[in-house]
Amino acid sequence: MLSAIALYTLAAALLTVVPGPDNALLLRNALRGGGSYAMATAVGCAIGLVCWGLIAAFGLTALVTASRVGYNVLRVAGAVYLVALGLSMWRRAGAVAPVSPGGHRGGTSILTGFRLGLATDLLNPKAAVFFVSFLPQFIPAGSNVFAMTVLYGVIQALLMVIWGVLVLALVQQLRRVLDSATVRRRMERVTAAVMVGFGLRLAFEHR
Repeated sequence: MLSAIALYTLAAALLTVVPGPDNALLLRNALRGGGSYAMATAVGCAIGLVCWGLIAAFGLTALVTASRVGYNVLRVAGAVYLVALGLSMWRRAGAVAPVSPGGHRGGTSILTGFRLGLATDLLNPKAAVFFVSFLPQFIPAGSNVFAMTVLYGVIQALLMVIWGVLVLALVQQLRRVLDSATVRRRMERVTAAVMVGFGLRLAFEHR
């Protein structure tokens, strides 16, 4: 069982760093809002993953992914959210706020960062597919499927938080370069375009 958990942790860690909506949002919020804002985003993403783990453990994820209607509803909702978020980022790209004494820029808050991270993961149908198709491969025969699914969901969430810390540390190291108003505006627009791109790709996906 320990070897299965170790293999899952390694595979999940590799998947965590693969570019996607949550990573794009995490990097953007680290640049725009500072440490507390970025970590709140990472925690929001992590809680979203825990929720998906619980949903998978109760078997509801299998119903969503097996049902074309259920999957498409989640897919369209996720696409609309990502496109709307990207367009909102693009509109606000010119508004570069200074860093506040509390460590975040004006116009940002810990609660907002958390909500963005949570919604990005909960509205991502790929997370549902992950917990149905990828995760079960690492559940040893004869083990408690419910417990292992929840455990793997928690591991995935912890990996997201750890990755958030690493991203934030990298941004802090490059702060002198990245803190330029021009650079941040460009990064904001790049992230906005990436979000819209992910949303459109999700919208036109054929299953």
